[in-house]
Amino acid sequence: MEPHYLQTRRHPLLLPEILHCLGRFIPLWPFNIDFIDSGQPQIFDAKTLLACLLVCRTWYSALHPFLWHTFDARYEVCPIFSRVLPETLKKNANHIRSFIAGPTFMFTLTDTLHLPKLAELVFDSFSDLRTDRGSYIESSESLMIVRNPHIKKLGWKGPYVDIFKRHPLKIEPLIGLQCLTVLDLMGWDASGGALRHVLCAVANTITWIKLLNVYGVEDRDVMDISLPLVSILEIEILNERSEGVERLPHCCPKLGHLKLWFQLRATRDPGFLSDYFRSIKSPSLASFEMCEPYENGIVEAIQGFEVLKACTFMTTDLNVTITEAILRCHACTLTRLSISLQNTLTFNILNVQKQVEVFTIILERCRGLEELALIAFGVYFTDVMLLEEMFKRPWGCHKLRRFEIDGLRSTLPVEEEGHEIHSSSLLALLPLPVGYGWCIQRCQAVTRAVYKIRNRFLRQLLEYVQEFSDLRTIQLNSITFVRGSMPASNSVAKR
Repeated sequence: MEPHYLQTRRHPLLLPEILHCLGRFIPLWPFNIDFIDSGQPQIFDAKTLLACLLVCRTWYSALHPFLWHTFDARYEVCPIFSRVLPETLKKNANHIRSFIAGPTFMFTLTDTLHLPKLAELVFDSFSDLRTDRGSYIESSESLMIVRNPHIKKLGWKGPYVDIFKRHPLKIEPLIGLQCLTVLDLMGWDASGGALRHVLCAVANTITWIKLLNVYGVEDRDVMDISLPLVSILEIEILNERSEGVERLPHCCPKLGHLKLWFQLRATRDPGFLSDYFRSIKSPSLASFEMCEPYENGIVEAIQGFEVLKACTFMTTDLNVTITEAILRCHACTLTRLSISLQNTLTFNILNVQKQVEVFTIILERCRGLEELALIAFGVYFTDVMLLEEMFKRPWGCHKLRRFEIDGLRSTLPVEEEGHEIHSSSLLALLPLPVGYGWCIQRCQAVTRAVYKIRNRFLRQLLEYVQEFSDLRTIQLNSITFVRGSMPASNSVAKR
């Protein structure tokens, strides 16, 4: 008879292949913590996983930690976890790696909660200091940080006072975080050197900083601070100047990615951005992201970089000026480009048509691109426009690995919409990509997006990209097509 440890190791229900297949059938739901991961991490559906735990003791011991790995107490995300009793939570404290607190749960949480293996702590809701309940929640958040000084990632939204005031940043809980690598602060008053104390305390470990609506930081607060490990910085440039926040890129010699939000009005000269970017002398800075459609600053920002490998920006008008700035300054180095088109108050179909034409210029002349995305928010962006323009010019980006178009709309008459929805259902689309060597990846809410994709457009796109051997992913309206093995011949596709 084999030793017990060999029996346990070889238990058929614990074979990696079986657990892997099981995981594919457990429903997932997405939630986004963008300061931790640019994508959307997935966690298990609690009800389905609980059913799996009832199979046998072996599965219970193997899968139980998955259930408690991420504890999201926000009711709108996970009603089950938001009703968990503190006593139950403490019994499973050793399994929890990520804790996302909701205000309702924090109100019932005892002050002594300690999670020994916690790596990520997020307070995602504003507590209201105008009420006793809000004051208690804010105090509980501070104590929970103190009880878990070993965390590596912290997201903390400041409590709400009123529309014109921010609560002073509490530095006592933060200066004891000696392992912190990611810091996300939002809605705080950091005047009086508060931010300086925090950054000095975590300078030897911090690699990622995000500051939104953080006021009162003066230039002298960060003048001589060095953040040697910070590679990702996300900050908001405010109309009420917070010069210390704007100066933070100068404190990060290894800065690689800069992400900006704007709250600017006419009181500040938009031309300052050009000088601002030129003044940042980080040799590794090659990735830039502009998260709001600040039209006057896009060209200045693009021109301010010496080398740009990745760029993401929003605009209400993708015009020739922006495109020429990209091509003139960074056509040889740019590998990732994401453009988001925002809707304007006055809709103009001719203007949208011109933006599509400008997009095709990028496809033609930006030859080093590996990832390209065009995302439309509230813009009447149709498949007919793309069919008329996108294939007129030869694509020069032969290194393309990922191509995304989101917000694409159909131009069918009202009486034909029902027919088109039926003919372009997911089941109808499945054979078409397979004929070209592609398959549809599992995704959420696919039925809401698939009706906007017509077979004609999809067929022409797949035919055109056949020669792009590096292209592995195409995403259209949240539906992801992944390239598999190439078909032996195109006979299937031509039929």
